[in-house]
Amino acid sequence: MITDLELERVAAVIERVLRRRDGTATWEQVERLRLQSDLLDRLAAAQRHWDGSIGGRAELVRDAAEQLADELNRAPGAKTEHECPCRAEPAARATADRPGGDGLRAARTSPPA
Repeated sequence: MITDLELERVAAVIERVLRRRDGTATWEQVERLRLQSDLLDRLAAAQRHWDGSIGGRAELVRDAAEQLADELNRAPGAKTEHECPCRAEPAARATADRPGGDGLRAARTSPPA
């Protein structure tokens, strides 16, 4: 029988291995956080009660993953300091459009001058 102390030790190792290495926000980090929350959920199931400390930590990690995903998607209401390249597309489209033609397609397909 696995004790709660042994499960807590496994949870600590999982958190140490999957810890965020630097301050950059990437989709890889979102996937790491989701993996970490799934592993902690499995430990909470082995602990036989979801409202224990491991289950609570899994919920916190899951929330952090979703918040980071919202930041990367620039969802309304998300707080972020990261620059998303997808936001440059509408601005480029607005400046590339010219009267009488599709300026964005022409800008993308025409060879450099």
